[in-house]
Amino acid sequence: MDCTNARTWLAFRKPGELPADELAALTAHLTACAACAAAVAGADAFDAAVGRAMTAVPVPTGLRDRLLKQAAARARTTALRKLGQAAGIAATVLVALGIVYGVFVTLRPTFHVDDLTVREDAVRDDPERAVRDWLLAANLPTDLPLDLDFRNHVFHGTERVQDRDVPVVMFQIHRPGQRPDVAKLYLVRRAQFNLGQLKDSQSSFFSGKVVRPSESQPGVVYVVLYTTESLTPFQNPPRPQL
Repeated sequence: MDCTNARTWLAFRKPGELPADELAALTAHLTACAACAAAVAGADAFDAAVGRAMTAVPVPTGLRDRLLKQAAARARTTALRKLGQAAGIAATVLVALGIVYGVFVTLRPTFHVDDLTVREDAVRDDPERAVRDWLLAANLPTDLPLDLDFRNHVFHGTERVQDRDVPVVMFQIHRPGQRPDVAKLYLVRRAQFNLGQLKDSQSSFFSGKVVRPSESQPGVVYVVLYTTESLTPFQNPPRPQL
């Protein structure tokens, strides 16, 4: 090892900083080179003097306590500042939520019992017209494929079928001492279902009949479920021929 390399490695003489072979080479060079050994001695003497001077400086009375108090005060200030920021963010969020809730409350329709009673009066007074108006509002054909007797009408609206809301018109016939007979007319939109395999069906209580629409109603197929032997009881009686 030459002097240039030795002077470079002098700063790494602490234990564990140099590989064993490099430390051995440096030690051998310092033993043989008086100039490098003198440089090492001077550096060590300077470090020792600085160390003694630092330890000779008296520590002011109460310095440790003051430093701890200052650190604690800075920590409280930082915590209060972060708490204030968090409170400001929370207040902003609460204000935003309040605005959203206010808009939500404002946009909600007001429930009027008067509207409900007037609507039900209209249905009771003329159920056939009420059903026609409802079908028209839903963009559905207003002419039903069966001449149904609306004096037996009990409900019109939507029913959940296979995760789809399907329009339905329901009729009932009450018989003394027996369960009411039911007929439910579903308006099945082709846009909602695959109707390629649609066919009549029969179960223990209900019969299912598929009624194909006319050419003027291409978007809808009618399915009627009923508990009677036929649909005749739910239809208007034949008009007398003049």
